[in-house]
Amino acid sequence: MPSCGYCPRLTGVVVSLGLPVASAYFLAGARSLDDRLRPTLLVLVVAAGIVGAAVWCLGAPLVRRWFFPTVPEPLLLLAAVCVVTQLVTVWAKACCQGQADLFGANIVIIAEELWFLPAYAVAALLGSDGMTAVVAGLIGGGALASATALGRLAQTGFFRDLGQPAYRLGREIAAFGARGELGNLLWLMNLRLDFLALGVLGGPSALGEGVHPGVEIRRADAAAGHSRQLRPLPAIRPPRPRSGPSGA
Repeated sequence: MPSCGYCPRLTGVVVSLGLPVASAYFLAGARSLDDRLRPTLLVLVVAAGIVGAAVWCLGAPLVRRWFFPTVPEPLLLLAAVCVVTQLVTVWAKACCQGQADLFGANIVIIAEELWFLPAYAVAALLGSDGMTAVVAGLIGGGALASATALGRLAQTGFFRDLGQPAYRLGREIAAFGARGELGNLLWLMNLRLDFLALGVLGGPSALGEGVHPGVEIRRADAAAGHSRQLRPLPAIRPPRPRSGPSGA
């Protein structure tokens, strides 16, 4: 169930107010030299993970009723762990991008896609049925991907010489991320406005009943892919004095 894997990720990103995008932006800019930035980001991602998991648990009955009626509710509640692991993975990947560690970001991208397979295989070999094995694979693969991502951050010195988190800086980061999430929402809506307008003016025949839904889906997929491959401009970030591997 791809949606079962995507919904926890979406929950974490929305509840965090677009923290991954904001983290990449601030780490790629002049604020990267501020000792308060990295601990503030850590506090924000921990808080967002806790709140996101709680929101998932509270909304599990509605999610099951609307989207996953065949999934047992205990499995959906267990998937709250995926909200935390997937948010941490996406956030750490964005931090790698913000620090111009594109090699590390690519490692995380590969890890989050591949770790699911051995985790699912182990769950299946242990006797789990289809849906239980999928959820177990999402949890196990997500935990391994998070460990890979955090390990890369540790290798590049992200957790060294941390200062004190700053409340005002956290508000600034959250405000930037929230504006980014709102912009993404308006962008995706705009991708469909032309189809809505033509459909109202000319009806489905003006677009082609069998063609325009697929075109719309492909355009949405293209937008999602563009967002996934978005990279900050490391050239605007002054060199960081901390020592650490450059990327290999």
